[in-house]
Amino acid sequence: MRKPLFSFFAGLLLFFSFPLGSGLSANEDGPIWTKLDVGLTPVYPGLPAASLDSFDGLVVSGTNLFVGWASELITSADNGTSWKMIGQRVVYGSPQRMQCRCLLASGPNLYAGTTGDGVYISTDNGRNWSVLGSGLPEYANINYLVMIGPNLFAAVYTLMSDEGFYILTDKSNRWRPVTSGLSRKSRHRVVDMGSAVSGDSCFIGTPDGIFRTVSNGLAWMPFNPALSTKESRDVRCLAVIGTDLFAGTWGGGVFMSGDKGITWMAVNSGLADWYIKSIAVSGTDLFAGTRDGGVFLSTDNGTTWAAVGSGLPGKIIDSLVVSGPYLLASVGPWGHGGGLWRATLSDLNLKK
Repeated sequence: MRKPLFSFFAGLLLFFSFPLGSGLSANEDGPIWTKLDVGLTPVYPGLPAASLDSFDGLVVSGTNLFVGWASELITSADNGTSWKMIGQRVVYGSPQRMQCRCLLASGPNLYAGTTGDGVYISTDNGRNWSVLGSGLPEYANINYLVMIGPNLFAAVYTLMSDEGFYILTDKSNRWRPVTSGLSRKSRHRVVDMGSAVSGDSCFIGTPDGIFRTVSNGLAWMPFNPALSTKESRDVRCLAVIGTDLFAGTWGGGVFMSGDKGITWMAVNSGLADWYIKSIAVSGTDLFAGTRDGGVFLSTDNGTTWAAVGSGLPGKIIDSLVVSGPYLLASVGPWGHGGGLWRATLSDLNLKK
């Protein structure tokens, strides 16, 4: 007796529904990321729709999450479920909104680098802000901030010769440029960079490799003899797990050093995209946000990686931050599946 024709096609469908040699993959059983709805109306009308999917300077301070959005500074006390606008500053006696490019939480203080308006400080969880120091180039963009001991270190971007790194010490209220030990290329048009503290050393990743300071940012020395190729020298982010230092590079993937940066080794097994935009750490878990490949997770110090981006329509991961039991990702391209997304850390680990 001949079998019905539909049985033949049903068998074909079942056969091709699964990868050969395996069952369902870790990313095929439903999305693990959800998009967060800010639920706010921008103060400035007429902003491009894509800008409403743009989030800058994700940072956690205590139990509060802060981020720049739509030329505003917004905050959440419940890991991104609900938001409110903050960040008024006073200019010529009247309150103004602050266009934030980067944020830094250090102790009880919150610092904001702005577009063309210097650096601001808040001592009350972002409710009120005041300008911090003088001496920065006029109309400069502040792209990165890091606290090194008692000193505040800033990456300043301008189209003039006064761009580069500036420092504000605890003994002065005036910013001054820092050049000692830093190459010209490391200070030229810095847009993306990272930093990490290990022991008594602070490391920064620059377009010209990694530099180290033991003098609270006043003087630096190059610290990346093993990062010799063009791709590996452009370091976009840094992170520390225990005594191990990790560097995310633009084209060379992730590198790991177990001796405070003296020697480095590539740790890219399973990492499908070697253009690393951001790194986040949760305990011993290491997350990498990439240019085109989404989010990857390593639970063995970078020895192996697995994609954990199921549910993300966009693959450009601009930044990652751990907030409570969640990992948050600022995802691009803006207006095409971008925005602020959240996943539970325990779910991400299971997906690996």
